Amino acid sequence: MKKTRRIAAMIAATALAATMVIPAMSFSAGAFDVTIVQNAADKGTHTYGAYQIFAGDLAEDGTLSDITWGSGISADGKTALGDAAAYAKTITAANAAEKAAELARYLTTAEKTGADIIEGLAGGYYLIQDEAAPTGEKPASMTKFILKVVKNETVNVKSSVPSVEKKVQDINDSDATPALSGLQDSADYEIGDSIPYTITATIGAGIENFDKYSFEFHDEMSPGLSMDDAVEWKITIGGKDVTSNFTRTNVGNVYTWAVTDNDLKAYTYTEGGTATAGTLAAGDEVVLTYNAYLNANAVVGAAGNPNEVWLQFDNNPNSCGNGSPTAETPKDKNIVFTYQTVINKVDDKGAALVGANFTLFKKVNGTWVDVTELGGTGGAKPTKTGDTSGSTFTFSGLDDGDYKLSETATPQGYDSISDIEFKITATHDITSDDPRLTALTGDGDITLTSDLDAGSLTGAIENVPGAQLPSTGGIGTTLFILCGSIGAAITGVYLVSRKRTKEEAAE
Repeated sequence: MKKTRRIAAMIAATALAATMVIPAMSFSAGAFDVTIVQNAADKGTHTYGAYQIFAGDLAEDGTLSDITWGSGISADGKTALGDAAAYAKTITAANAAEKAAELARYLTTAEKTGADIIEGLAGGYYLIQDEAAPTGEKPASMTKFILKVVKNETVNVKSSVPSVEKKVQDINDSDATPALSGLQDSADYEIGDSIPYTITATIGAGIENFDKYSFEFHDEMSPGLSMDDAVEWKITIGGKDVTSNFTRTNVGNVYTWAVTDNDLKAYTYTEGGTATAGTLAAGDEVVLTYNAYLNANAVVGAAGNPNEVWLQFDNNPNSCGNGSPTAETPKDKNIVFTYQTVINKVDDKGAALVGANFTLFKKVNGTWVDVTELGGTGGAKPTKTGDTSGSTFTFSGLDDGDYKLSETATPQGYDSISDIEFKITATHDITSDDPRLTALTGDGDITLTSDLDAGSLTGAIENVPGAQLPSTGGIGTTLFILCGSIGAAITGVYLVSRKRTKEEAAE
């Protein structure tokens, strides 16, 4: 009897340690209730079933003796698992989850079910598990645990809720020493630029309840984004390269990275030339990095070019190791912006003026580069519209940075202008569930008006008419005629005056 009681006490200690139970302190001599507190990150609706796996004689001090198989274990289970007391002795804190999975293969009918509370349980040991996949917008995985019920209990459920977030890095290549920013929710780039993304998934608690664990990244790009296959994608767990454990597929602009054989718990990594089996644990980060680029369909302005990521994962540890993705995380969004500059050519009266042409340069690593030669990934580059036949010039698909506008053709009869330098500065949400473009300015040798929605900076450049010099048939002829007439008049006056002087002297 004492030996049996010692076994019962050992099972009680290990089961409680393995299941994160917070017991109520009051003792009840009648039927017992189990109150279930869900993981705070779990927004799903659950229905739990309580299966009695061990029964026995319950003493007033809470000791369960003379252990037998409970009503929740099938006849096949009793045969396969052997003596109840002997089996109970094999359960430890380290293998409680493994034993729960084994016992789950031999369950019959739940003694009681409930959502937040399971009422009226007889004393014994119970395997408590989800009766079906939880429902709702953000459900956690199904769960199961062994619990000693000899009084009213409160259980904090260790359900597995993986999380995922997607970040992008930004860069201002006009800086003297351009460097990528930290990970953030928004960035701006030129069309054709290669953009580095990082997706981080965190494994939730309760992963030890799974024999196998399926796991997939899903990433949906907007039409203005394309995968940059010139840069290899990579996946790590705990800093170990596990890329070879995943395959990538896509349907249109939705890309999927799925773990081999639907089992992330079986991942391996190579270290020192040797393949090593990894161990997946709660809190592990699975990190995917890849590059995309803004293509010719990129949206200019505040609407931007978003993409969203989500996980599809196994939320049923009771599936006996089949491993299939049955739940999804909420989507995480980030966005990349691009801009345009609009130049209107006018005369000194503000009227549209044709005959000019412009080239826009950007300072990149200290060198001025024609913006239409930037980018280039996948053949995509910023564009220019407008020529000498019109008066409006649009340079589209620009990033922030330092720019110089040069007049490469001047309207006939007008003076050429000096180069105009200005700086594009943009502000967008660095951390946000729905990142937005909040400011766009252009400062320098030209006044630029911002339109945030259009992502445009618009300015007018005036040409002044050249000076009109004297020419034949113009004012010069009139001057010569006038001067000649004045000279003749002066000569006549002089001659008349001299003649009179001589006549007066003769008299």
